[in-house]
Amino acid sequence: MGQRNTLDLLEIFKDNDALERYPAGSTIIEEGARGDLMYVVVEGRVRISLRHQLLAVVGKGDIFGEMVLISPDIRSATVIADTDCKLAPIDQASFDSMLRHVPDFSVHVMKVLAERLQNAYEMIEP
Repeated sequence: MGQRNTLDLLEIFKDNDALERYPAGSTIIEEGARGDLMYVVVEGRVRISLRHQLLAVVGKGDIFGEMVLISPDIRSATVIADTDCKLAPIDQASFDSMLRHVPDFSVHVMKVLAERLQNAYEMIEP
């Protein structure tokens, strides 16, 4: 991860009043749970795993949890704070607004999804 073309999510969310804090080791998202938020990592690093296998480690400026806003359903992965974290939550209305008004955001989300899908495929290949 960590690839951010011209889109700087930290710049967009740096003054967010609703930042959430998670201590290292805490579960942010649990696979199979319901959810309605995605997150931007403002500070720290998180580990994303699927069925107890590591998919990705993401940090400052990266996103996670986006799948639930694209296809509302249960969470497809578990996310645990690898370090103490500050996260900017993004709800459905904000996500939809960013897709419409921040041109690079949809491309960024598609790249993240493609990378995570590739990582999942590599996990199941014999």
